[in-house]
Amino acid sequence: MIGGFVDKHLDSLDDAAIAWVERLLEENDVDIMAWVIGTAPCPDAYRGPLFDAMQRLDYLTIAR
Repeated sequence: MIGGFVDKHLDSLDDAAIAWVERLLEENDVDIMAWVIGTAPCPDAYRGPLFDAMQRLDYLTIAR
């Protein structure tokens, strides 16, 4: 999930956004997924435009 997000948005991420992603990577993958899909509340430290973009899930390819 995070890899797909970074792959799509890397060219537009500034230093602050990269630091945000690096902090997020320290969290448990299961927690991140729950926050993104909305089954658990996202901590305030991660709320904002980057998290909103991550919740759109438009960076994931779903094979059908």
